[in-house]
Amino acid sequence: MVLIGTSGHVDHGKSTLVEALTGINPMHLPEEHRRELTIELGFAHLQHPDGYTLGIIDVPGHEKLVRTMISGASGFQIALWVVDAREGIMPQSLEHLDVLNLLGVPRIIPIVTKASLATPDQIRETVQAIQRLTPGPVEIVDSLSKAGIPQLKENLFAACRSLRADNSQIEAPPYMPIDRCFVLKGVGAIVTGTLVRGELKVGESVSLSSHGGEYRIRSLHNHNAVVESISAGHRVGVQLHGLKLDDVHRGDVLIPPDYVFRSRYINATIDLLKGSTFPWKPGLRAHFLAASFETECRLWGLVQSEMNTWVQIHLPQEACFYPGQRFILRSTNPLITVAGGTIVDIAPDRPRQVTEAELRRDRYFDVSRPAVFESAALARKWMWRRDEVPVGVLRTAAGLVWHPRMDDLTSSKLGEWIRRAKGEPAEWPFPAIAASLRIKASHVRSYLEAFLMEHFKGVLTLTSSTLRYDPRRGELSEAEHRAAEDLFGKLRSAQLQPLRFEEYCAASGVDKKTFDKAAARLLKDGRLVRINNEFVLESSVWDALKTRVRRAPVDSFTASEFGKDIGLSRKYSVPYLECLNRMGLLRRQGDRHVVVR
Repeated sequence: MVLIGTSGHVDHGKSTLVEALTGINPMHLPEEHRRELTIELGFAHLQHPDGYTLGIIDVPGHEKLVRTMISGASGFQIALWVVDAREGIMPQSLEHLDVLNLLGVPRIIPIVTKASLATPDQIRETVQAIQRLTPGPVEIVDSLSKAGIPQLKENLFAACRSLRADNSQIEAPPYMPIDRCFVLKGVGAIVTGTLVRGELKVGESVSLSSHGGEYRIRSLHNHNAVVESISAGHRVGVQLHGLKLDDVHRGDVLIPPDYVFRSRYINATIDLLKGSTFPWKPGLRAHFLAASFETECRLWGLVQSEMNTWVQIHLPQEACFYPGQRFILRSTNPLITVAGGTIVDIAPDRPRQVTEAELRRDRYFDVSRPAVFESAALARKWMWRRDEVPVGVLRTAAGLVWHPRMDDLTSSKLGEWIRRAKGEPAEWPFPAIAASLRIKASHVRSYLEAFLMEHFKGVLTLTSSTLRYDPRRGELSEAEHRAAEDLFGKLRSAQLQPLRFEEYCAASGVDKKTFDKAAARLLKDGRLVRINNEFVLESSVWDALKTRVRRAPVDSFTASEFGKDIGLSRKYSVPYLECLNRMGLLRRQGDRHVVVR
């Protein structure tokens, strides 16, 4: 389906043009018919000769209803920019054209209407004025006599054929801004909007951006027809089981229950309209409009980079977004459109400032100071799926990402510490390492485990809370050797239900330093495998569990199903699943864990 929309000054014939094209009057409110003025979004549809339906949205042209126009125009693929042949280009004609360009509508078709009521000179002057703003052919029609309408239809059909399909929009999580919500007698609460991303199916659960409840889709409606599923690019009415009209309002977004792309702080690139009054100052108040969502915001950190103008937007409440989403900024006084932009980042590194690293995302790891990042945090920051996090020359392990130069810095630091030890044993606590390397304390263990696989083998080992330097290159004393064999035997006997690591330490009868040295040697030699900070398994037991998961007869399971199959309580099943996910044997999707074949 292709979504087409009208735009233009009030009373320039937009609704009449839609009716001439489709035979459907898009005005649905009694007040609209009484005043002969479009107030809310109107809808119609047209059958394409190639066998699919073209949805048509009619927007209001009044200057006080620009926000409603923006709500409808956010999903346009083709816009019909309508200008009255007699009046020519008017203020709202220009603002609507600016909005269409700022929203990145792929195709804008200028249309001169009411041709039968205008003189040839008026038509010629209007066409010339339009062509000074938008190069290309101008359609001249008269909606009442239908003059020019057949040719306009043919040109519309041709324009639809030239549009490129974007499968990534359909494969993305569903995202539907809600522009209407009402109760249908005998049916229940209905929400409507344009599905801009993803796919909706009857029976699936969805949520609303304003609160965390879940609702099951009972039915889907598209142009008066009931459908079982619908994909991005369509207008749709959704009936949700258990939804009350008080639960939803215009500006809400229909999203999956586990949608994580939410934020109040946004880094964005913006395009300022030429000639618009934009008296910049930190904390400038403006109106932020993204699809049907509208709120007052504050603007911070305006930066002009080589390619773009950047700004950080602070919203008064959390909202949901998707990658590359377009928005409009309007000044508060006077209330006019001043800019539009694209959302780039929903987790800025610093408040009220776009950092140098963020200005060049393709060089983020080169420009930012040496650091270790969480893959999940980066995925949320730039609204990627986890498999979209770019690796390239980056190092990845245990859910972390870092640049190879981080390893160079670490090697230099640790080499300096070893030289200071002068051949004597030494230990460095994780907080001190985190401060020196400028990474989060919670990342130290996972990062060092990966780092020590290739550096300082046999010289440096990890304990539960420190990095230890052993000039004897890991040789165990007699007491440490006995502690190691005792721990190994107990873990082999425990199979998949071991005690917590600290409990083995307390029961070992040796001091903590000796126990940690023994355990570290078993882990280094691969005889034990660390699941998390609480549990360690004998390696052959862990290998058997991994084999069992790989050969599982089902493609996915919940934590409860996994535990029941293995015969384990959540005390064990949840840590094992988390470890299998980190290793890539499983992939988390909601509450299910999918086996990666």
